[in-house]
Amino acid sequence: MTHPHPLVALIDEAIENAAESGFREHLGGSLIGRPCLRELWYSFRWAKERKFKGRLLRLFNRGHLEEFRFVAYLESIGFEVRAYSQRLLYDAETDTYLALDWGEPITENYEDVSNKPAHMEIAENLGVKLKQFRIHGVKGHFGGSLDGKLYLNDGQWLPDIPTDLGPGLSEFKTHNTKSFVFLVQNGVKKAKPEHWSQMQIYMDREGLKWGLYLAVNKNDDDLYAEVVFADPAEGERLLNRAEQVINAKQPPNRIGNHPSWVDCKWCDFAKVCHYGEPMARHCRTCVHATPVDDGRWHCGHWDAIIPSEHVIKGCDNYKAITD
Repeated sequence: MTHPHPLVALIDEAIENAAESGFREHLGGSLIGRPCLRELWYSFRWAKERKFKGRLLRLFNRGHLEEFRFVAYLESIGFEVRAYSQRLLYDAETDTYLALDWGEPITENYEDVSNKPAHMEIAENLGVKLKQFRIHGVKGHFGGSLDGKLYLNDGQWLPDIPTDLGPGLSEFKTHNTKSFVFLVQNGVKKAKPEHWSQMQIYMDREGLKWGLYLAVNKNDDDLYAEVVFADPAEGERLLNRAEQVINAKQPPNRIGNHPSWVDCKWCDFAKVCHYGEPMARHCRTCVHATPVDDGRWHCGHWDAIIPSEHVIKGCDNYKAITD
């Protein structure tokens, strides 16, 4: 739908200009469940920058804003929700904020405002930003951010969670009506295998035994909740998958041999994969670059670690990776 008023276009343009680069430093845990290894490799190697229109960026941000509502819902029924690996404290007398690791004692006069969005926004504007729960792996080239962790308080129980399982993962998602109905009918593993895989790798890396998948229908605010238990074998398989992608020197095999294949139709890298469009020119698409420890890249031509700020630039000795 096109909106005739120029104000909408101006808003979207401002959002697009403020958006971060479409290149992610690491292979993300939210993607590792996707069926095509070649797509994952293209993403990890920055084969093509994905730039999103303002409407899509607003849609992505809506999912992030929804997380505060999910936290409030769970707190209202007795859960302790830790959305970050630190807590946010506020001293009204001095009007100051403090980020403090969980377990550290709260100093006098400070109030815990960790899950209050208004305080979060003010604190971030003042330079106090909480650290997220993050997973890492494969020499620092694989990772992801958790929506948070859930703790069952004394005396609280859920019928499908044994009381001795310890804290769990929280995973929050938004759906349109079609997607939501399919989720309710089939459960997260069948309806959203990428989400299920994301939960499995997060639980595996964090040593969690269960997770709560909480979803909302954006059209009517209907909620869906499902407890997902950790599958150690699946966590190991997904980590091995990440290693395979990250260590591959050339693109893995295509999942489909024609661009009309169901998983290829809407792929961001279809033109590169099926039509021979050149990959973006920089170090990560160069035959000389190899991922090494601490999330860094080594150049075989210069026999040196590539400074992070130069990875996107490449050099005159660039040689493109080919099939």
